Amino acid sequence: MGIDVKAPEIKSGIFDAGGNVRDYRAEQIGDVFVERVVWDAEVPGEPRGWAGPGYIWYRFWIPTFEQVVERCFAADGALLGTHVDLCAPMSWEVDHYQARDLILDLRIEPDGRVLLYNEAAFEEAVRAETLTEAEARYAEKHLRAVTAAIASDRFPPPLVRNWQVDLRRIPAQAGGNDGRAGVPEASGPANPS
Repeated sequence: MGIDVKAPEIKSGIFDAGGNVRDYRAEQIGDVFVERVVWDAEVPGEPRGWAGPGYIWYRFWIPTFEQVVERCFAADGALLGTHVDLCAPMSWEVDHYQARDLILDLRIEPDGRVLLYNEAAFEEAVRAETLTEAEARYAEKHLRAVTAAIASDRFPPPLVRNWQVDLRRIPAQAGGNDGRAGVPEASGPANPS
């Protein structure tokens, strides 16, 4: 029995969560586009268990690596992990970024372990021609490049790997919401040096 696999587009501003988003913000920091979403409720089908009431995700569009990376935090600000959706080279339209999801995912645990996900779905997508041969070759090559960069501390870049949550700047969090709704999020790296 095959796995039903679709290779969706990853698009900025789009979080397929059925209305479970409490707050969304985005801003450009240098050449990296950063999005932040605060979840209002559980997200059905979220396989990592990283989306619940008050959970906070940051999505980084990193053009130097042609990569989309999500850094996810629990409602109390504890790091849950970093998710890397291996993707085709991203493109930028007037109002958003987008990239084709190549199905393979990496998860970087808070303790530094790196886990690979969706291998069976990737293989099925190649067999079903949901991914082209060229996309499959690119995905495998990109996977090797990204894991080598992770092993040598070049990926994710410091802006991402040092990013922390300042709960005072998160609307409706315990101890948060400093009354500045509408002001862009800019908590950034914990240690800017």
